[in-house]
Amino acid sequence: RYLDTLANMRADGDISFDHIVQGSAQFIPATSCVVIAITSSLRTEWVDSLSELRERNAIVNAVFVDPITYGAPGDSTHIIQQLNSRAIDTYLVQQGSDLSSASDSGNLQQSRRRLY
Repeated sequence: RYLDTLANMRADGDISFDHIVQGSAQFIPATSCVVIAITSSLRTEWVDSLSELRERNAIVNAVFVDPITYGAPGDSTHIIQQLNSRAIDTYLVQQGSDLSSASDSGNLQQSRRRLY
């Protein structure tokens, strides 16, 4: 039930994405677990939380929707760099991206672990 709730969350609350990931970690069995985080957050703390899950042997993947390509202010390169440095498989979605090919290896920023 808890995972069902997380899967249906919407980004209209007051709690940051990194706090949700961090708070959820205690309920997620790390072994034999796949976590897919989908976000456009430019805060780096969520990368730290995913990295902690990965260190607990969870298979962690990120779908990063680059907000800069949709007109948001700021810079997203630090997020991509952190995800890559932590060996988190990352699918980069930018405005105009062909979503049907989002899982192609060309969009995969890191591929050290396989999805099963």
